[in-house]
This record gives sequence, structure tokens and C-alpha cells, in this order.
Amino acid sequence: MVGVLGKDEVSLFFRLYPHKILMRGHSHQPELIQSRHKTIISEGLKTGEILQIPDIVPGILTCGAADHGFVMIWDRIKQTIGSYKL
Repeated sequence: MVGVLGKDEVSLFFRLYPHKILMRGHSHQPELIQSRHKTIISEGLKTGEILQIPDIVPGILTCGAADHGFVMIWDRIKQTIGSYKL
């Protein structure tokens, strides 16, 4: 997947995978896209922000560009994902 996700691609993901998270890295800024009451909401993520996985399902989570120092850490035990900049 390369480039910006369009509304059609985002809507298709939410229809096909209503109980999943898509984790992607091709973007310069960390972002979370969710469908709330059939409205697509896009929010930038702050450095150090920790998300609870149950709170973001379904969702599309963008890590940010590694060459800009962005990383995400998924803690399977705590069921969290953290956004960091090195």
C-alpha cells in the first residue's frame, strides 16, 4: 500500500474487517482513522500517546515514517500500542 488512503479504501476496510486493526507505515505522521457512527474520523497521534487496542477497533493505525524517527510499539500482553519518536 503506497500513498494516502482515500475515503473509498477506508470505507471498504471498515466494511470487510469490522473487528480488525490495519497497521501501516507509509506516511510521514502517525495517525488513527476510525469509523464512529458511520462517520470517518482521522486524528493525528501525539508522541508518547498510548492507545488501548479495544478502544480503537476497528481502526487504521499509521506508524509514521521511520526515517523521521517514528516508531510504534505493540504490547500484546497489555493490549496497547504506543506512538514514539526517537
